[in-house]
Amino acid sequence: MLYTVDLPVPKNTPISNPVRIDFNPTEKILEGGGILFDLNSAKLVGARILDRNSRVIPAPNSYTTWITGDGEAVPFEANFPLSGPPFRINVECYNLDDTFDRTVQFRLNIVNFTMEDLTRELIRAMEVRNVFEMDQNIARAAAIGSAESGSD
Repeated sequence: MLYTVDLPVPKNTPISNPVRIDFNPTEKILEGGGILFDLNSAKLVGARILDRNSRVIPAPNSYTTWITGDGEAVPFEANFPLSGPPFRINVECYNLDDTFDRTVQFRLNIVNFTMEDLTRELIRAMEVRNVFEMDQNIARAAAIGSAESGSD
């Protein structure tokens, strides 16, 4: 499911006290998405995504704690399992611009199953089917063999 969150960020919003919106998706895996920054924000606006209070985007092991941009969409991939249920995502922004309010748009693709999960399930189902068909073929061969030996 694609979630779109617009976060208005007033001018002079400090990094130490960012604006925040919390929402509760019904799905459990943040697969990816994008963060869209206003044109001419001059990288004075920063954004991040948290799973409850733990940073997800930028990655927790990243040396930067915020993503910035200027009139661009910054894509990301995550495949991050959310804590829960209930699942909760927090998006936060700051705006160091002293002249203009800004709006940052978050586009988040949150799913219950990744393509990897679905592929793994498909392979498992095919393996089960192959075993079942082999068992049926063995049983048929045994039935044909016993029928042939009984006709002698």
